Amino acid sequence: MSTGPGFSSVLQLTDLNDFIAPSQACVKPIKQDDQVGIHEKKKVEITLGDCLACSGCITSAESVLISKQSYLDLYENLDKKKNGENIIVIVSLSHQAISSIGARYGKDFQESAQLLSSFFHSIGVDYVYDLTFARHLSLLECEKEFIKRKQSNRSTLTSICPGFVCYVEKTHGDLLIPLLSSVKSPQQIMGSLVKRVFIPSGQSSSTIYHCTVMPCFDKKLEASRIEFNWEDESADVDCVLTPIELETLFEKENIQFTNLSTRPIDLLDPLLQFNDYNNHQITTHSGNGSGGWSENIIRYADWYFNSSPLESRLPLTIQSKRNKDFLEVTLSSSAGEGKQLTFAIVNGFRNIQTLIQRIKRKTFNYDFVEVMACPSGCLNGGGMIRGDTIDNKLFDQVNQLYSSLETYNLPLDDNHETIKSIYQQFWPDESLQEKLFHTTFKAIPKTDNLLNVKW
Repeated sequence: MSTGPGFSSVLQLTDLNDFIAPSQACVKPIKQDDQVGIHEKKKVEITLGDCLACSGCITSAESVLISKQSYLDLYENLDKKKNGENIIVIVSLSHQAISSIGARYGKDFQESAQLLSSFFHSIGVDYVYDLTFARHLSLLECEKEFIKRKQSNRSTLTSICPGFVCYVEKTHGDLLIPLLSSVKSPQQIMGSLVKRVFIPSGQSSSTIYHCTVMPCFDKKLEASRIEFNWEDESADVDCVLTPIELETLFEKENIQFTNLSTRPIDLLDPLLQFNDYNNHQITTHSGNGSGGWSENIIRYADWYFNSSPLESRLPLTIQSKRNKDFLEVTLSSSAGEGKQLTFAIVNGFRNIQTLIQRIKRKTFNYDFVEVMACPSGCLNGGGMIRGDTIDNKLFDQVNQLYSSLETYNLPLDDNHETIKSIYQQFWPDESLQEKLFHTTFKAIPKTDNLLNVKW
């Protein structure tokens, strides 16, 4: 079986023969233009989005088509910019990717971020941001969604892991899609912000090229989903790179990363009026290395339903139910009244299978589940740089760098005056909030074509 360029095992495990030889054809419905003669041939391009909408083969085709999602595409657009085209190039850095680069080159988190900022600016990038604010919005929207679903006795599975989402759509669509959160991931929300809200003067979404640096190759698949294309056919994210690819780029271009001068991360200017960002220090959210989805939503739900204090560092008793990647938290009102809330953190494909079996057997009793395809979550993403030894020391260093960050100072409370001010000023209309922060999923029907034949 073809394993692709580092996609999660969730995407690779299938009952199909997914290897596509160069001579094999791919079936794609084509809408024939009435003005085109019946004998006139038109060149047809198969995109990564087409593959995501097809259940025939799910990994090797994507690896063939992945060239659009590489640093070569970033350099091509930088060349266009240098040649006079009106293009604004923006790069957004994830916390996990910064930690991976820092561990690889022996730098602390903040210096690693500044070195990355310096590198991207040196090759012509206009703005380099981090994803803290985008993640904050994603968490806020998840909190609001969770409360609504809980009030109608509906459970929620996170949808920020594209490997898990792709697996759900292609194998368990009717069963699991109703449980998936509709909230966009921080990567996609950041794309919506830089292309639809915080647009530089004189620019439009079509003139902005947005590249993200993420811990996982599957994020390339997420960026390619047609659901993240707007009416003008522009995408929230044009290109996704990983720490592994950056390390390769540094080696190929003979870039001495640690010898670069430092440069602070750029700031989303409209937010300066709400917080003190003058120290340029990147912060994070309390919780695990995947972003703290369960921990933060637990705190908000406990405050909402049980009138508990909304504290960012509320101690949580997390129990290992099967192994270190299948964790459970249960909270009850201290007064014995109110709602009991049960959350789970499920990492890795084997534990995902256990979770699915519980749903099928109707023994699933969680209100909210944080699901990640990679064992140990996003800090162990497929695009993170690997160490030369098997003792996992590099992973431990990544974890330490990520854990060194202070907690973000914006409140995770949609009733807070600062949060209400941000929403009211930048996206007051609920329909706009829906477009910016939410998405949809669909079951992919099994494709009956020659690609499914096992020779």
